[in-house]
Amino acid sequence: MFPRVIVMDRDLACMNACNNVFPEAKGLLCRWHIDTSIKRKYKTFLVHRRCWTSFYKGWKKLVESETEEAYNSNLLQVENILVDYKGKFNISFRFKTWLTQYKEKLVSVWTDVFLHFGNYTTNRVESHHAKVKLYLDSSQSDLVTVLPRIHDVVQSQHYAIKASLGQSMIIARHRFVHLIFRYLVGNVSIYALEIIFKEFEQIKFLEICGY
Repeated sequence: MFPRVIVMDRDLACMNACNNVFPEAKGLLCRWHIDTSIKRKYKTFLVHRRCWTSFYKGWKKLVESETEEAYNSNLLQVENILVDYKGKFNISFRFKTWLTQYKEKLVSVWTDVFLHFGNYTTNRVESHHAKVKLYLDSSQSDLVTVLPRIHDVVQSQHYAIKASLGQSMIIARHRFVHLIFRYLVGNVSIYALEIIFKEFEQIKFLEICGY
């Protein structure tokens, strides 16, 4: 079974590799890394605190645009903030050019078409990587040393999942009495049930709206 959604950094080699190996998967850009890059590049130009605050709020709103109309409107607002700096640094043009190229991998109106369960960043993978490194004595350890340590990490996660499932079997919530949850309650985590419930509620809302 191949992945349907892959979240990655804006590394061209990685993006090309994913496109070649998993051509059917939707590639998303990690919002945390993009956000960090935006802060590093644009905060230098927008030296006035009020201007930077307005730009950053506009940027966050732009990324979370849920319709193309909202996206175009939010983009215009951000461009209006950058217009005073356009002549000297041309950052408004660069910003729009970059966003035009990658918007479908970043902005909600395009990314939320795919079922990614709210995974907009690679932080989860990086946190697991950091946890694995805590179990390792050295970055130069051999396989004989590394494999048992990785096994310890996986085992600790397995115990945590079992504890979560055990708690889910005990806790009963009224919202999960619907027929669609009949074979899930007690077998999957409360967190997973909450995600399914939100999707179920969204479908009902769309049916009411006539979409």
